[in-house]
Amino acid sequence: MTSDVALITDITGQDGSCLAELRLGNTATQRDWGYAKEYIEAIWRMLQRDEPADFVVGSGLHHSVRQCVEFAFEHVGLDTDDFLRTDPAFMLPAEVDTLLADPTKAREELGWQARTTFRELMQIMVEAGLEAQERAAGRRRSESR
Repeated sequence: MTSDVALITDITGQDGSCLAELRLGNTATQRDWGYAKEYIEAIWRMLQRDEPADFVVGSGLHHSVRQCVEFAFEHVGLDTDDFLRTDPAFMLPAEVDTLLADPTKAREELGWQARTTFRELMQIMVEAGLEAQERAAGRRRSESR
């Protein structure tokens, strides 16, 4: 989604008009969003243990898909409502409303906890999408805006 937001910034008209849409299914679903770089650290800590054990890794916080999209559009100065469309074709029949991790054991036994906020994660993801577009187009951000 965030890479799609980055792409939309590249194909928005000079007057800000909508030249593209982001079509999604249920944007009300809640997810525990996390930064893979931090999850790798948790896995590394698991591997340092003398005895194997099961751990749940996550932030312990949930945010909707809609919030993800809103933060992403906000980061690039666009209005979500100008681009986001709900598409029944993307509705999943067995959609789980909320997925939320309980990382208590990882915090207590591994000394690990997520540090990157949801907003920071969305910014990282959008910036990565923008940078990928720039590389693909052979230009720098200052040339594209």
